[in-house]
Amino acid sequence: MGVTQSRTLLDAEGMVRDYVATLIGVPEDSFDVAIAPEIGAGADGEILDLREADREAEAARERAAALRRKRRRDGCGPARPSPGSPAGYRRGATSS
Repeated sequence: MGVTQSRTLLDAEGMVRDYVATLIGVPEDSFDVAIAPEIGAGADGEILDLREADREAEAARERAAALRRKRRRDGCGPARPSPGSPAGYRRGATSS
């Protein structure tokens, strides 16, 4: 029927009831109200994109773990970390 803005969900129902009651001339307690919060400004879509990126990252971690297990099974030993990765640093080593 309409949209309203409120700072919190706590006062949203009261705002809606006041708006609808005034708009159609009925008592505020004579109808039901359903609240469907939206973040707005494209943030809903960004959150979905972030969730998809998290799923993709988790799948990549699982693929990497499977490759490491296969490498150990095949007797190749652990993979060497790339020089720029955190695993590539030795404790106490200094860079020049």
